[in-house]
Amino acid sequence: MIKSLLYSWATIVVVSGDKLFKNYAKHGECGRSPPSISLRIVGGEQAKKTEFPWMVSLTKRGGHFCGGAIISEKLVVTAAHCLCTGLGDDDFFPAKSIKITLGQHDLTDKNSNAYNVQVKTIIVHHGYVCKVAKDDIALLELEKEVKWSNHVAPACVAAVKNQNEFDHSHATVAGWGWNAEDLAIGRRSDSLQKAKLRMINLDECRQWYREQNKHLDILDSHLCAGYKNGGIDACWADSGGPLMKKIHNTDQIMVIGVVSTGRGCGRPNLPGIYTRLSDYIPWMDHIIDGMKRMHRNSKKL
Repeated sequence: MIKSLLYSWATIVVVSGDKLFKNYAKHGECGRSPPSISLRIVGGEQAKKTEFPWMVSLTKRGGHFCGGAIISEKLVVTAAHCLCTGLGDDDFFPAKSIKITLGQHDLTDKNSNAYNVQVKTIIVHHGYVCKVAKDDIALLELEKEVKWSNHVAPACVAAVKNQNEFDHSHATVAGWGWNAEDLAIGRRSDSLQKAKLRMINLDECRQWYREQNKHLDILDSHLCAGYKNGGIDACWADSGGPLMKKIHNTDQIMVIGVVSTGRGCGRPNLPGIYTRLSDYIPWMDHIIDGMKRMHRNSKKL
């Protein structure tokens, strides 16, 4: 049985006693694509226009560098490593240097419905250290609220607690990243790309990496997705973008992970590693609740 529970900060959808996903938007349904009008993802295909209206591009000086998903009128979820300057373990870009592009399909299309919003605050998970894949998640607070439309809509955030819920099923990753690991022969996609990936059990994933003599700390807070033979994967500049699954018996989609790390792009036996969003629901709730308290207090002044 599906039922919705409305809280002050989010709608929680419960299926047979299990929390399935959360909608952090104040208004409107999450995870719905309007009728479509028509990474670089390695081995993927072009997404349809408006297929993933929660997909956003993070830009610095007008150039795309990472992906993300908008989850409420003022919040975007992305990977924390996207925000590292490379100058230290906890040195991050200033919020004023980053803008979010919403409603975009082709990054070169100047006549689209896309628009930019300035980032106001960067909230990196307290456990994250640059160059380490643990707690690789961040929230970006926007300067102003966005309005939902056919081109911009909120993502549902997976809240499933079962560690093996998605094993051996399929999910979709999307992004504007590179289509090859070798930057000399590949290029970044201007149009949003998508790819279907197989979800891999974490123990199996760890074993594959060990067999390739590749050290990577694959944690229980991760998801693993790809193929034993490689060929399909997220790549450079896809980081921070959403890993998504269709919600059972609905036409909604939920974001289950954020593109985080791996070894190369599309290599055999080295699938991509994603931050598991359901593990960070308490952290996101805490941040969002704190923002609401600050907003209420500021109104009283």
